[in-house]
Amino acid sequence: MIKVEQFSISYRPDEDAGTVHLALANGTGADLPIDSPSEAHFMYVLLKSEDEVFFDPQNRLIVSGIDAVGEHKDADA
Repeated sequence: MIKVEQFSISYRPDEDAGTVHLALANGTGADLPIDSPSEAHFMYVLLKSEDEVFFDPQNRLIVSGIDAVGEHKDADA
């Protein structure tokens, strides 16, 4: 797993398609497709509200850092 350092999201409403662009701690990047406005919003909230986010390039997964059970943070959800 590689820590996500920065991100941007691009979205084309007329095509219902977009991309999450990740800049990773090892100097590489990754692009993940988005296929709905709700998915774009979810990814934005996840990437903005978590203290740490990791990317697994082999499985193409985004994984949040570990949080304590019951810990609450306000998010722009």
